[in-house]
Amino acid sequence: MENIETDYLVVGAGATGMIFVDEMLTHSDARFVIVDRRFRGGGHWNEAYPFVRLHQPSAFYGAGSRELGSRRVETGGPNSGLYQQAGGAEITAYFEQLMQERFLPSGRVRFLPLHDYRGDWNGQHRAVSLATGEVRDIRVNRKVVDTTFYRISTPVSHTRPYESAPGVTVITPGELPQSLAPGRHYVVVGGGKTSMDVVIWLLEQGVGAGNLRWIVPRDSWLLNRETLQPGGAGTLRMVEGLANGLEAAVSARSLDEIYERLERSGDMLRLDPKVRPGMFHQATISRGELTLLRQVKNVIRGRRVRRIDADRIVFEDGILQAPANALYVDCTARAISFRPTVPVFDGPRITLQFVRDGRISFSAAATGFVEATMDDEDRKNRLCAPIPYEEHLVTWPRAVLAELRNGEAWASDPAMRAWARGHRLAGFTTADASSRDAGEKLNALRRRIAALRPQAVANLEALIAAHENGRSRLAADESQTTLALAANG
Repeated sequence: MENIETDYLVVGAGATGMIFVDEMLTHSDARFVIVDRRFRGGGHWNEAYPFVRLHQPSAFYGAGSRELGSRRVETGGPNSGLYQQAGGAEITAYFEQLMQERFLPSGRVRFLPLHDYRGDWNGQHRAVSLATGEVRDIRVNRKVVDTTFYRISTPVSHTRPYESAPGVTVITPGELPQSLAPGRHYVVVGGGKTSMDVVIWLLEQGVGAGNLRWIVPRDSWLLNRETLQPGGAGTLRMVEGLANGLEAAVSARSLDEIYERLERSGDMLRLDPKVRPGMFHQATISRGELTLLRQVKNVIRGRRVRRIDADRIVFEDGILQAPANALYVDCTARAISFRPTVPVFDGPRITLQFVRDGRISFSAAATGFVEATMDDEDRKNRLCAPIPYEEHLVTWPRAVLAELRNGEAWASDPAMRAWARGHRLAGFTTADASSRDAGEKLNALRRRIAALRPQAVANLEALIAAHENGRSRLAADESQTTLALAANG
């Protein structure tokens, strides 16, 4: 048994853990041990399907010490005119380089790949080799960092929520490139971003829309990628999007109305203009990709698969005939789990979560900076209040309300304000300094946001409270119904 001593034990070498460590290396002299079950850093990107790409531009992802990608603007395809989004292979190479060229040469990071954490998160910390079974006890002088809060599920690692009969071929997206055949019919199961990636990729390979069937249990609202671009013009559009969101928050009288207003301002999109989405999961898409997706007319909505037989699909509420020998592509992995947030800083434990809305890299970097430069735990938790997410339309109001509060906390803290203004992952960089017009537009948007903020906060709180009251009444009604049924035997 080996005994190891370190300042910080980081459980998980995915993006959040590595970005946190990167920022700590910049702002502290601490030592780190990183434990991960995979053979290298990069987390779930090691299991990514070959055609996956970031939702947002590469410039907003990765560690603070080195940029990901080249800020190349796409000149063709559905994302023409938008900044590059790195693919899975590029991202795994990026994190491998970060480990080999920055972390390990620093002499302050030890990486234990293919190791399982078997500690209790508080006082006893142990890593067990998956290859040899060797046990390593780890003495942690400062804190353990938990990167596993969201319990990320990938198409490779998750368990399908439906059965399939012998002879039915169900594959993951990663197996799709080796499974194409002329004239084949494809059934894509799932309505999230992975399913959209699969449908777009099949269409780009020349598969006819008539050969596709898409099962979408629930539609979701989608962020317009045009509103999330780096650079001077991109900054203006992002700030304009924030102002549009606050205007929607001030005026809306329901959750649905918020999204409809954001759709009219060009900030939100949906797959079918005739279908009202019932959730928002932060997925991002371009108008060009949306045009491709709308080519598929054979879309089954609002139904969940329970079993796939040779010539039919069995749903919870009925049966649908299916093409014989169809290839089913399972896209039902949920990515992150929706759980109640916990304090990021809690004594000897740090639990990494989103602290800026939709910006996981910036969140991890911010948490690393706060840990490295501040001592007071109340102050640290005030600056890093986690963003709550759940599987409902209330996600956007909750996230924006938390974002506004965190933004105010950052603005009132000189150290945090200075760090954010100079950090490459912040996104809201200074507009083109050579353009006087751009600067005037940015200042006008900031004045607009300042004026809208108080009313937006008040109305968002009211809409969230109404949602909670409605959910409480529904739960009470269901409880009374259950009691009545039990009483009647």
